[in-house]
Amino acid sequence: MSESREETGYAEARYRQLLERLELLRNQIATLAASLQSMKQALQRLEKLENVETVYERAGHIMVPRRRDEALEELKLNVEATESILKKYQEEEREVRTELRQLIEGLSSSGAGS
Repeated sequence: MSESREETGYAEARYRQLLERLELLRNQIATLAASLQSMKQALQRLEKLENVETVYERAGHIMVPRRRDEALEELKLNVEATESILKKYQEEEREVRTELRQLIEGLSSSGAGS
């Protein structure tokens, strides 16, 4: 009997841990997705500025000049990096959801068998 309570206690703790991880991942995914959308919009705008060599970017409370091609290249790299991280978080979210589902199914089947 005590072993069953121990298993249930572990399962409940794991369930809470998975829910917390899932919430954290959801927040990170939402933040990254918004940031990615903003970067892609900026990238589109920069690509449209064909006859411009200098653009300005915010550095704290001031705007500083920068070569358009450098800004464009850096933004492309940032988009790629953000997409990669977002994909990693989405895969991790799927894994956590799968583990959570398996945990719930395990608890349901062990509860039905008791």
